[in-house]
Amino acid sequence: SVAGRIERVNKLITVQPLKNRYGGEIGDLVVGRITQVEGKRWKVNVNGQRDAVLQLSSVNLPDGEQRMRTHEDQMQMRSLFEEFDLISAEVQNASADGQLSLHTRSLKYGKLENGHLVTVPSSLIRRLPQHYITFHFGVDVILGRNGMIWVTRSIPEEWKAQEEESHGVAPLAETLQNLSMRHASTPLLDTERLKVARVCNAIKILAKHSVELDMASING
Repeated sequence: SVAGRIERVNKLITVQPLKNRYGGEIGDLVVGRITQVEGKRWKVNVNGQRDAVLQLSSVNLPDGEQRMRTHEDQMQMRSLFEEFDLISAEVQNASADGQLSLHTRSLKYGKLENGHLVTVPSSLIRRLPQHYITFHFGVDVILGRNGMIWVTRSIPEEWKAQEEESHGVAPLAETLQNLSMRHASTPLLDTERLKVARVCNAIKILAKHSVELDMASING
C-alpha cells in the first residue's frame, strides 16, 4: 500500500515514501531560506510542515565574540540575515509538534552566496558521514537533509595562500570570514559557472530517476 525506499533496522522494516515533507532530526544539516525576521529570531523555510526557528542566541556574532546578545544586536539582526537569504544550519532541537530549532554556531554554517540552489525530495538524501562535498574539479556541494542542495565553486587554493601571506597565522575564524567575504564578492568565471551548472544538471537527472544522492552518485 506504500511505495518508497525500504529501510531495515534488525528485523524492523520500514518504507520511506519517495516524496514527503521533511520531518527533521537533531543533528541534521539543512539548507533553508529566511522568510521572516522577528524579535530575537528568524523564521526559516526548510521544506518542512512549518518554518524552522533560528534564535539570535544560536548564531555567531560577526566578530566571533562569545557574549550575551544585547538590544543592539537585536536591532542589527538584518545585518546578519534578512528575508530571502539562504543559509546552512544544523537542527538543534525537534519538538513533538514538528517545530525545528536551528543553530549556526559552527564556522562552517551561515549565509550562502554566489552559488545555485537545487531542491529535490528529502527522501533522496540520507544521513551521511559528511554532507559537505568538495569535488576535485573545483565545485563544492552542501547536501541538506531537507532536500535543498547548495552548489558553488570551491575556494581557490591561491586565495588561501594569499591569506596566509598577508595575515600570517591568523585565527581560524578570521581567516574563514575573510575567505567567505571574498568568495561572496567575487563573481564566478564562465568556466566556474559551467562546472556548477553541470553538477546541478547531474543532481536534477539523478533526482528525476529517484537515485539517492551522495558523492559517489553525483561524481559517477
